[in-house]
Amino acid sequence: AVERGPGLLKKNTSATVGAIERGPGLLRKNPSATVGAAVRCPTKLNTQLRVGEREQFQLMKRQKQTVAEEKRIMEEKRKEKEEKEELVKARKALVHKARPVRTFKPLEIKRSDKKLTMAVSPHLGPTRGAD
Repeated sequence: AVERGPGLLKKNTSATVGAIERGPGLLRKNPSATVGAAVRCPTKLNTQLRVGEREQFQLMKRQKQTVAEEKRIMEEKRKEKEEKEELVKARKALVHKARPVRTFKPLEIKRSDKKLTMAVSPHLGPTRGAD
């Protein structure tokens, strides 16, 4: 009889073990071939390994995408908040505010010490010696 387990095939060796205990003359089979012999089945294929690796990759990719999506949403919210604040500031700046009238020092008018200019005729007329 053969027992099957995960990845191993085991042969039932109770008959040969009993024969070894009774003596070497009753042994009919080679004990090195049957006692404790376990045959390993090739159950892990490269495709199975790749499936596991691909699942891990997909999981990491989804995690990165969710982190990037959260960052993008946070950035959009921050920009929207800044735009609202800028709009409030612009509206405040558009409101007309009265400015006080500037006051200057009073102007003192005083007489000049200079003499007045005497007007001289420019001699507009026929020139002499042209006749």
